[in-house]
Amino acid sequence: MPRKQPWTWSLKQPRPGHADRMAFIRAIPYEALDDQRNAAAGVQAHSAKQGQALSVNLSQGGMLLMMEGQPALQQQLRVGLRRNSTNEVASELVEVCWTRSVPALLQGGVCFVGVKFLRAH
Repeated sequence: MPRKQPWTWSLKQPRPGHADRMAFIRAIPYEALDDQRNAAAGVQAHSAKQGQALSVNLSQGGMLLMMEGQPALQQQLRVGLRRNSTNEVASELVEVCWTRSVPALLQGGVCFVGVKFLRAH
């Protein structure tokens, strides 16, 4: 389905508030949690959906993911991040802050998803 307006990408320099972001291109396993209140309280939550996302960048407070399907705002996800020093995968709890559809050129329900870390990592 063609877009009615052309897609425009900003070529401006990053905003000063984004200086802490660094490129972080990796496959990231995730599971969407179905009971958000229990997960935030540290109680075992059940996995509603599992999949793979592609991380785009990373900062101290969160990360940008590219994934199939559009999660709900405030949806909590458990993501697996590989530690460079030990090569082990650590599980991190994140919350969806915003989503944006990817241009029609990449069809299939792919979207950008901004998440924030809920626990210090």
